[in-house]
Amino acid sequence: MAAFLPPFTSPGDSAMLQSLSLGAAFVGIAAASDCAYVLMAELARPAFVAHPRNATIGRAVTALVYFGLGLCTAFPGVRTSR
Repeated sequence: MAAFLPPFTSPGDSAMLQSLSLGAAFVGIAAASDCAYVLMAELARPAFVAHPRNATIGRAVTALVYFGLGLCTAFPGVRTSR
């Protein structure tokens, strides 16, 4: 059973309570960071929709990013472990 517990849980305390509190902390941090991303995007939106040319540039940048990610996936290269 101990092999399935994270290494940062205390063996003397309740594993269930520790796991639930760590899970709740994870969900809270994830929700806060997602909300921060949404608020920053909402603040940045007027700058991107101010000129019609920005939409074209945005689509081109998005296409280049996806193309680059596809190339990185198709040709991962050789990685050495240290």
